[in-house]
Amino acid sequence: MAEGAAYDPLEGSDKYRVIKELGRGGMGEVFLGEHIALGTQVVIKLLHLELSNKSGLVDRMRLEAQACARLNHPNIVRVTDFDRTPRGRPYFVMEYLPGQALSEEAEGRGGYLPVAEALDMTRQALDGLAYAHEAGLIHRDIKLDNLFVVEPKKPTDKKVVKILDFGVAKVTDTGGDDAPAPLMVPTGMGVVVGTPRFFAPEQARGQKLDHRADIYAMGLVLYNLVAGRGPFDHCQTITEMARAHVLTPPAPPSQLAPQPIPPALDQAVLRAIAKTPDERWPSAEAFAQALTAIDVSASTPAANPNATAYQAPVASSPSAVGTSSPAMHQSGHGYPSPTGSGAMAAVTASGATPAPVAQPAGHATQAMGAAPAALTGPTPAPLAGPKRYGYGVAAAVVIVCGLLGAGVAMAALNMM
Repeated sequence: MAEGAAYDPLEGSDKYRVIKELGRGGMGEVFLGEHIALGTQVVIKLLHLELSNKSGLVDRMRLEAQACARLNHPNIVRVTDFDRTPRGRPYFVMEYLPGQALSEEAEGRGGYLPVAEALDMTRQALDGLAYAHEAGLIHRDIKLDNLFVVEPKKPTDKKVVKILDFGVAKVTDTGGDDAPAPLMVPTGMGVVVGTPRFFAPEQARGQKLDHRADIYAMGLVLYNLVAGRGPFDHCQTITEMARAHVLTPPAPPSQLAPQPIPPALDQAVLRAIAKTPDERWPSAEAFAQALTAIDVSASTPAANPNATAYQAPVASSPSAVGTSSPAMHQSGHGYPSPTGSGAMAAVTASGATPAPVAQPAGHATQAMGAAPAALTGPTPAPLAGPKRYGYGVAAAVVIVCGLLGAGVAMAALNMM
């Protein structure tokens, strides 16, 4: 190990050399490394030694590695190896990507991107997502932090977007022989993994998901890119956020955006984030084609430079989501890395409540009118936003939504 030779996480590997630590979380560590024979830089993601006998965690890591390794697409991060150290620590090796998460790209440019650029980046991500869906994989955690903008080699080169973190992906039965082997212990009904701000309504309810949950999340990604915020950013707790996804009609992006938005873009986004899957775009490819057809010059003349607050309707049926209040734990702040590779879901729950996290810079923070009616029971935990660390991003928040009789009991899972 180039820095701190007393600790060699790879335990004398003859294939890879660790250059420096990029980050660590509750479940593992990420290092910048070098392929010894080729001399190329890589990113190495390891599970903590004391967790290496947890079959569920190792299985998740194996799924992520296999998923990315078999998805040979320019808009999906490439995994090149999966192995164990002599003491049994599983790890996988990813391509090194100089750049930053799409969330950081937007924040560094005032909180949003010009419409044409946002459309291009969304289409790239949809291309990768369509490929993954065809291969029998549902990502289940699409968000700005899991989309990575590769730094161009030349100023004139196009920015490339890559999908990261298949650690909570679901393997369907439509992928054929090339699909990764499913989890040995599959995620059960009533258990949802993902990030609350990008939940599809069926995710918030703990229902069975298909590829259209990813389309919903991509609609929210585009919404955030052009408006500088999401439709439900007024929600302060996991409960409120889940209820909004299920019950609250979203404002079109043009009502919140600080720039002119084409009517066709409003329509495309609102269709992507429709409450029921059958009302959404039928595929990632269809969504991408709709975005390609948008005339950027045909924007609504009345932009919203001051991001005037949208008066969100009050949800009228709390029982549709539940009455139990959530406890939420954001673990270890994940795995910051040059690939922004996010985190791998653990299978152990925690009831700890985190301190509130401020909204990211550049995102609108004004009140959004009346929040959804409060649910009964103890005060819900604040909805924490993602934390950024240099090159990479913090762990995704992973929520377990168990449909327990009268309501939804939510507890976060520990993350890598």
